[in-house]
Amino acid sequence: MDKLVAFSNKTDGRDKFCKILQYGSRMLKALTSDQKLKERLNGLFSASRDARKMFRLCKFIHEYQSIQKSMNDISIDLPEMVLQILARSAFFIYWVFDNIQCLSSIKFLKFDPVKLGKKSNTAWFVAVVVTLISLIRNLSLNYAKEAKVKHSSDPSLQTTKQSLDNLRKKRSEILMNLVKNLGDFLPSAAFAGVPEAIFKKQLPEAWIGFGGLIAGSIAAYQAWP
Repeated sequence: MDKLVAFSNKTDGRDKFCKILQYGSRMLKALTSDQKLKERLNGLFSASRDARKMFRLCKFIHEYQSIQKSMNDISIDLPEMVLQILARSAFFIYWVFDNIQCLSSIKFLKFDPVKLGKKSNTAWFVAVVVTLISLIRNLSLNYAKEAKVKHSSDPSLQTTKQSLDNLRKKRSEILMNLVKNLGDFLPSAAFAGVPEAIFKKQLPEAWIGFGGLIAGSIAAYQAWP
């Protein structure tokens, strides 16, 4: 299984690049009034979207490993462990339905791709919401730890400076992931039908594209070697 995960990870960079193309073209398609350009952008959007689905086959195996890792991680407290397991479990369900939808779209399996897409996107939305809750909690704990270090230690000490630097570095990482997941919140909510259920309106196409573009750009930056 480890070798399969390592092999699958080799397509991760291409997936992130295609995500930028997918949502960038979707946003531009919504903003342009040129019909010919709109058609070209729609073609780019469809091609990058379909390519990403092929790259994501067997992605649920990654989540299974992440769930096991969270369950055995003694460095995190119980609330964080629960949030991580819930988030990764939701992503696991998302990838399973997404993979089945992909195989059904190419007629390899005989399931309804539309219904599968709805289920996978609902799981994606749940995963993003739980991840956001976890990140906001971690950000709050990070600020609390920084205040405690400043209050209880001599700021001039090297160990204190090192502790503060580590906390600030971790906070930058949390903030980046927070922005990334806020970006994913827009398309996941739209595809799960949340705006229609609450506000009786669809989310603007440009907003969906913008959110996905932000999330994809940050993910690509984080994956860059």
